[in-house]
Amino acid sequence: MNSPRLVRLVGIGIVLLLVVAAGGYSLYRARVASSRDKVDANAIRQVVGEFGARLRNIPTYPLHDLEDLAAKEGIGVRTINGIKVFHTKDGRDLEMSTTSDGSDCVVDHGEVMLLKSALQWQLNLPITGEIASSAED
Repeated sequence: MNSPRLVRLVGIGIVLLLVVAAGGYSLYRARVASSRDKVDANAIRQVVGEFGARLRNIPTYPLHDLEDLAAKEGIGVRTINGIKVFHTKDGRDLEMSTTSDGSDCVVDHGEVMLLKSALQWQLNLPITGEIASSAED
């Protein structure tokens, strides 16, 4: 083989190798960066809370609207023997407490959540509020 032919053959070999490498990378990238499904979007919404709700244009309801919706479902705050409880759709009465700023919160298995968040949870709406950091008995 003379030298120009050898250079051309090596050049074609390098180009073919680059084309195969680029094709393999594009197939790998498409497999790794698959589209998100609905479950992933819901998990992201739960993690980022209100900020995520604003990004995804999820409607936020004022507390009084949530209370009206909950009353139609039989959910909400009740007083039993002088004690405020939160009645859930599955019939449980959860303990209620007050946060340091005076707002009502619901205690479920040691987890403290604001009343608005508890209503959204029971109405199967995206939770857009923040979890209460502390509760006073």
